[in-house]
Amino acid sequence: MPRRSVTELLVLHALGLKGFADTTAVAMITGLDPGVVDGQLDTARRAGLVDRREDRVSGFALTPLGGARHRALLVADAAACGAADVVMKLYDRFLAIDARFRQVRAEWQLRACRCRLLPNDHQDAEYDRSVVADLHDIDERVQPICVTLAAMAERMSPYGRRLSDALARVDSGDGDALARPLAGSYDEVWTELHTDLEMTTRAATRVAS
Repeated sequence: MPRRSVTELLVLHALGLKGFADTTAVAMITGLDPGVVDGQLDTARRAGLVDRREDRVSGFALTPLGGARHRALLVADAAACGAADVVMKLYDRFLAIDARFRQVRAEWQLRACRCRLLPNDHQDAEYDRSVVADLHDIDERVQPICVTLAAMAERMSPYGRRLSDALARVDSGDGDALARPLAGSYDEVWTELHTDLEMTTRAATRVAS
């Protein structure tokens, strides 16, 4: 069974991954009910761990105190998992796939034309299908990593499903689902997973040292 992460860690970790997020985004990342997220964010705000920002987009961000609390909870969680070496190996496996994913993302956004790179207007269906086929190959390689992570820690469990959901949207013809920011795209989830693995590896290294 994966180690269950406390709600406080889940919410602070989501903000640590995103830098700035509203309740809906935190709920999507954590898999928590939005009402639970609201309650935890209010508790964290009163404790000085997060600030609420009101601008064109409203949301929450960690304060310096919240950042320190997040790092401490993450180290404790890594210690409780007791699998620092596994996390580091999984991160290495992910990095081996990451370079290819970045290439596929670039191919989706830009096309070579007469020795120049131009924005992909997505008018060439055959070209787009070849890029999506490459994305499927990447997904097949990263899903086993997600399965292992989910078995280790509850907070890592949404990644596999979220990547699959984004890929299904790409397959259905949603052009934004591959690389558009703030759209729950494959690239957005991938970036969160990359950041999470980096943070978790750093925490695991502190536990192992």
